[in-house]
Amino acid sequence: MIEKFKNNFSRLIGWTFFLAFSIVTLSVLFADGGIYSYNKNVPILSFLIGTLVAAGLFLIYRKLEKNKKQISRKKEIFIVSAAILLFFAIGLFTIAVLRVSPSWDVGHIYEAALSLANNGDLGGEYSYVSNFPFQAFLVGVFAIIIKCTSWLINPKLSLMLVNLLLILGTIIFFYLIIRKTLGAKKAIFSLSLFLLFSPILLYTVIFYTDTISMFFITGSVYLALLLFEEKISKIKLVILSVIFGLFCFCGYQVKATSIFILIATVIFALLIKKKINIKRFAISAVCVITVFVPLSLVVASYTHRITDRSLEVPKTHWIMQGLKGYGGFNMEDYTDITYPGLGDKEELSKRHIEEIKSRLGKYGPIGYVDFLSKKISFTWGDGTYFVGDKLRRNPAHPESLVYQIVSADGNYFTSYNIWMNGLQIMLLIGITIGAFLTRKDRSPMSLLKIALMGLFMFLLAWETRSRYLINYLPIMLILFIYSLDKIAQLKISVNKKHIK
Repeated sequence: MIEKFKNNFSRLIGWTFFLAFSIVTLSVLFADGGIYSYNKNVPILSFLIGTLVAAGLFLIYRKLEKNKKQISRKKEIFIVSAAILLFFAIGLFTIAVLRVSPSWDVGHIYEAALSLANNGDLGGEYSYVSNFPFQAFLVGVFAIIIKCTSWLINPKLSLMLVNLLLILGTIIFFYLIIRKTLGAKKAIFSLSLFLLFSPILLYTVIFYTDTISMFFITGSVYLALLLFEEKISKIKLVILSVIFGLFCFCGYQVKATSIFILIATVIFALLIKKKINIKRFAISAVCVITVFVPLSLVVASYTHRITDRSLEVPKTHWIMQGLKGYGGFNMEDYTDITYPGLGDKEELSKRHIEEIKSRLGKYGPIGYVDFLSKKISFTWGDGTYFVGDKLRRNPAHPESLVYQIVSADGNYFTSYNIWMNGLQIMLLIGITIGAFLTRKDRSPMSLLKIALMGLFMFLLAWETRSRYLINYLPIMLILFIYSLDKIAQLKISVNKKHIK
């Protein structure tokens, strides 16, 4: 009875994920997604680029699938080490050529951390952190890093280097996940995606929640895979569970959307996984809760102590903001509605709810569906993941050729935008095809599907933009490789039938 329920539930997840990414792909292809989106920048050329790159990747992957020769551990270590060193060099080059002076939210957090490290308080950023107390954890972490490294290097450089190390850590976790599920050769092949999807490394100079949480999200997935192993000792189970809880805690404190990995892990373990040892699950759950809850209370107490919570912007603000324009950031909602009402949060929340109802009423059912299609396209249809817009703010070397290519105000940015949008549509179509082929799948890949569906639904309601996807991009790349593997196996299976 339970097994039948799990089987049906896993199929429901499979079909729902396929439907969700079909909607995403169709919205990106046909709906207006704004200035950087696929359909606003020569979509035919982007589609051609995506098709050609996909064909090349498929041909290479198919050769790997046919070649059954195993790679030696020594050779594997050499190739992977060389790849990581290459990514490290690219990251250093990015810092040297594309670094920017911190502005927007990054600038506020940096100045707050600098003041906290040197003076013990938030200084001129007290109001900002009080408005957005969820930033307090990152401010504290940055302050510790600055305090520990200021005697050696510039604080901005130290934070960029830490960000680069976390990006490299993300790549390593990504490799280990692919290796565990598909083998070493395919994992090595998959590393090439980090050269194609360049925004990940370009974000090195933007030490913010997106790339930092990316490390904890990908790491949590790898730890979950280890926890799902059948033959695991109790000591190892406890240690991994504690580390998993710590990763989930850090990810959530840095960026709230990281919590979808923890939720997805629990859903997969209880409702999809074929075999579950309740006793082991209980031990693991207790370990995670023992880490997650007390540390969260400590951070909450610390945040309450250093900020004025009466100045906190209510969560209703971001839902209201997510209903205007393309559903992205707009300053008018802050200046005209939110900031003037911060003296009374309860009244302000009511004002937000009234405005939410008003905007929904103006759309009507059909208008709201049209708005959501544009919002989805705005969120998922930008292959640059908004990095060009961030790199143009207070750049150190705007005259460099690389800057002119990847920055939104560069002379050649349109070409870069078209290229990246081609890769983005390849990624979305690839995941959608794989979602159909694996709609009955009950492997741990279901965990990734559940997490991505959580992100998709959250960003339908919340204020959004393409940058908010960057921390889940490695997860999408894992699903893309998994899809490529299923397509390659399907082709080989058809050929075998034809030969018979």
